[in-house]
Amino acid sequence: MIMRVKNKQIYFYKEYIQYVKLCYFIYEKGVDMVKFFFCLRNCIKNKKMFFLYPIYRIIGLLYGSAIPLTCKIGTNIKFMHGLYGIFISGGARVESNVTIYQHVTIGGIWTDSKNKGAPTIGEGSTLYPGCKIIGNVTIGKNCNIGPNVVIWYDIDENMTVVFEKNAYRMMKNV
Repeated sequence: MIMRVKNKQIYFYKEYIQYVKLCYFIYEKGVDMVKFFFCLRNCIKNKKMFFLYPIYRIIGLLYGSAIPLTCKIGTNIKFMHGLYGIFISGGARVESNVTIYQHVTIGGIWTDSKNKGAPTIGEGSTLYPGCKIIGNVTIGKNCNIGPNVVIWYDIDENMTVVFEKNAYRMMKNV
């Protein structure tokens, strides 16, 4: 009985190594990983090809990112520096034509609090490096969230939020 369990674990490990080798081969050949990542995501989600899920997860781990299958992502999303450090909550909603830079967190709060839930990012918004959007907040259309800004409240449409001299500054986009 113990031998069977060990053999199954060894078989799974060998299979996992094959997935890692395939991902590294794709990475080495210079394939556009963002397109490949979202192609895998669509195959798993829409066509129920769950056998591709390990490849999807390995690519996420290689780039230090987490984009679950349960989040809703619109079309024409631009990741300006690839998938490096992108974390999106499973309940988040990112609408079309959003630009996301590296090390952005779009995170939900699932503990008991008044801000429980996940963010919604409006169409045409830009999230600059290091910004964090936390909780059940809505970022309006065509907003710019500056570098290293932490958002935990709703932002109206056509606004720019930047961190300036120990205070946040909100400006209306022209």
